Amino acid sequence: MSAFSGRTPFFLILIGLLLLINGVLFFNNSRTKQQAEKTNVELEQIKQEQTDLLEVYKSVQEQLESTRDSLIVKDSLAIRMEEEIQSQEDRIGSLLRKQNITKADLESARIMIQNLRDSANNYQRQIEQLKLANIELSNENEQLHNEVTTKQQENQQLSDQNNMLVDETNRLGEERDQLQATVNRAAVLQSGMIAATGVRYKKGTKEVETTKAKRAEKIRLCFDLMDNPVAKVGNQEIMMRITDPTGTVLSVKDMGSGVFTNADNGQISKYTSKALVNYTGEKGNYCMYWQQDNGFMQGNYEAEIYNQGYKIGERGFSLN
Repeated sequence: MSAFSGRTPFFLILIGLLLLINGVLFFNNSRTKQQAEKTNVELEQIKQEQTDLLEVYKSVQEQLESTRDSLIVKDSLAIRMEEEIQSQEDRIGSLLRKQNITKADLESARIMIQNLRDSANNYQRQIEQLKLANIELSNENEQLHNEVTTKQQENQQLSDQNNMLVDETNRLGEERDQLQATVNRAAVLQSGMIAATGVRYKKGTKEVETTKAKRAEKIRLCFDLMDNPVAKVGNQEIMMRITDPTGTVLSVKDMGSGVFTNADNGQISKYTSKALVNYTGEKGNYCMYWQQDNGFMQGNYEAEIYNQGYKIGERGFSLN
């Protein structure tokens, strides 16, 4: 008994130590449990904040997409802002999709989303300014188009008027030319009686008519020029054109033959000879001659006379 009594203080101390250790363990376990519960609550809060921030992020993204789609043509500033916003979107998306996101990450994401929202608002304001500028430009383009259309219509009207004036000028020119041609034609000498025959000369001076080709030394063409009050008085050029039985125009350049423009058809024709006659404005008789070195062939001839390019008479004759 005395031995047990001697150990009593030891046991009491041991029991006290066990109670103390048990109390400490209980306290630590309770504290750990509280900390675990707090951590779980914080994790739930973090996840909820993460979810909320993702929703805010998606809302900002939808706002940006709507703003992007509202303008087809963007200027360089809008494009640069869009690139910066896209970079912010990529960083926020990467941060919010982390598996083990922290409060610091959430705070960074929150700040970045606010910055993104500010950028989106600035971007939207820029887009609205571009819209207004595009509307003004479209209105100016429409006004310019209307002005151009009006000018084109005015130019077309002026062109039509000019074409009408050109047509009228051409018509008046044609009428003038026709009138001038009529006046010119009226001023052309008119012939009356025409006689053509071969002639030979007795004793070198006396002119005798002949119808014999081998005896004819010249062809004589005599004609009356009628009175014409419109014709010019004075020297008038008369051209004689003689065609032989083969249809060939008698023409020798060295003997005064040449070409002229036929005023009736515009063609270039040969003439046999030409002469200036002194026209008095009254009826008068005139004669022209043609002589050639190789004599004349037998057959039917045709003699024509021209004044100012117009044929004013013709006569057929024969040498046999």
